[in-house]
Amino acid sequence: AIPVGLQAGWPDGYTSELCLELPAWLQTAASWLAAGTALIFDYGFPRHEYFLPERFSGTLRCYYRHRAHENPFLWPGLQDLTAWVDFSLLAESAITAGFELTGYTTQANFLLASGIDQRVTKQSPDPRAHVAMAAGLRQLLLPGEMGESVKVISLSRGGAVAPEVPPGAGGLRRRPGSDPPQVRVRALLELQGADPGHPPAALAQPCPGR
Repeated sequence: AIPVGLQAGWPDGYTSELCLELPAWLQTAASWLAAGTALIFDYGFPRHEYFLPERFSGTLRCYYRHRAHENPFLWPGLQDLTAWVDFSLLAESAITAGFELTGYTTQANFLLASGIDQRVTKQSPDPRAHVAMAAGLRQLLLPGEMGESVKVISLSRGGAVAPEVPPGAGGLRRRPGSDPPQVRVRALLELQGADPGHPPAALAQPCPGR
């Protein structure tokens, strides 16, 4: 459910999306994964940003022949339809399904902390190749491209740990056993936009098996 407080500033005619199938999808994913970690990358926001009053037409977008528009009823079956993810709903549904939230950050933070810049420079000694790879990096990392719009969430089961990531990965675990409870709480609070002293009940529950 969308908290009443978020609805207070909505103008008349406010339109948005709610993925009712997300909890069931995560329950199915949990049934497939007895032990391990899932990294989910997608365009999206935590709930307190997803339902901002100024986002009055929602996030639904339609793409036909590389052109974007907002009418899902044009060219049925011929165009791609997409909507951004409410990562707070994803985290809540994952915890209910038996996952542990082991990290949440932006794509730029995740890739930089993973050393993507060093990896790219080692790929080829050819300066021309570096130019092409630099263009790809800009698209992946810059805030105006995919760097801030795409988020990364880490969900674990069966005692698995998140992949090893150097410091600065926005709360993703750096090495096995290095994920103290306060790291998970920070990720939870960021997803809920909550006061650190008052964690929201839906996300403050202990993970199953812990």
